[in-house]
Amino acid sequence: LYSFTSKTSFTLGFLPQLIRISSPDCSRLQQIKVNQSLHLLCRMGGEFPLSCLNDRTDFRIPREIFTARKKEDALMIIHELLHHIFQLFSKNLPQGPWNPSCIEKFQNGLHWQIEQLETCFGGEMQQATRDWKNGLLQNNILKVKKYFQRISHFLNEKNYSRCSWETARMEMRRCFLFLDHLLKKFRKKLYM
Repeated sequence: LYSFTSKTSFTLGFLPQLIRISSPDCSRLQQIKVNQSLHLLCRMGGEFPLSCLNDRTDFRIPREIFTARKKEDALMIIHELLHHIFQLFSKNLPQGPWNPSCIEKFQNGLHWQIEQLETCFGGEMQQATRDWKNGLLQNNILKVKKYFQRISHFLNEKNYSRCSWETARMEMRRCFLFLDHLLKKFRKKLYM
C-alpha cells in the first residue's frame, strides 16, 4: 500500500481507501494528463491538412492568464481552461477523418482532470471563489471565456467544417502547451 500525506489528498476511485495522493502528487498527475491530452489531440486528427491553411486564424490566447502569482488563482484558471476545452470538444465534432477512439479518450481524460482538480484542490478553489473580489482573477477568467467564445464563434461561422475544427484543434495544442507551463509553475509553488 502506498500512502502519501498532506493537507489535501484524494483516493483513487478504482481503489477506494487504498491509495491516497497528496497535493503535489495531484499536480503531477494533472501535468501527466495534460501531456496525454496533448498527445491524443495530436493523434485524433493527424497532421494539419495543407488544404486548411487558409482557414488558420489567431484566436489571441490571453498569455497573461498563464502568469498567475497565487496558486489559488492558477487553480481557477486551470479549471476554467479544462472546462472550456471539454465543452468545446463535446459538440459538433467533425465526422470522418478524426479517430473516434482518440476523441473518446481525450474527452474522458478531460473529464477525469476536471474531477480530480476539484477533488484534490477543492479547498484552495473555494478560497479563490471567496476571494472573487480579486479583480485580476476576475479579469483573467473573463479573458478565458472570451478566448473560447472567439473559437466557438469561428467554428459556428465556418459551419463546423473540417478545416475550422483542424484550426481549433491546432489552437488547443497551443493552449495545452501553455497549460503545461502553468502546471510546472504551479508545482514549483506547491513545494515552496
